[in-house]
Amino acid sequence: MTSAILGKGNTGDYVLEKAVINLDGETIFSSQSEYFNKRFDPTKYHQNVEFKTQLFHTEKIRNRILKRGKGYGTFTINQNDRKIIYSYAHLSVFNMYFVIVADYDKLLEHIRKNNL
Repeated sequence: MTSAILGKGNTGDYVLEKAVINLDGETIFSSQSEYFNKRFDPTKYHQNVEFKTQLFHTEKIRNRILKRGKGYGTFTINQNDRKIIYSYAHLSVFNMYFVIVADYDKLLEHIRKNNL
């Protein structure tokens, strides 16, 4: 699943993160996770601990994605002196959201450079 997600859609250097989040706003998969591209070793984890995923970014960002109904959309925010674009789509098969986070200015540069 990881390979399929990373290889689909936007793949340029303007992409900061690709993620899948559930309807509770928890991160199911993220290319920015500390566990990304690491093999899971169950012997390193206590067997009686419930695994809990982290919430995706901020409450404001989660709400903009989750509160619009099961659809798709795009919005921008200013973060750390740069403009960030969030693009998301509901994956009805999994009942989750696919989210791409990108640097807005780098994306515009890519579009202009490639006459898109």
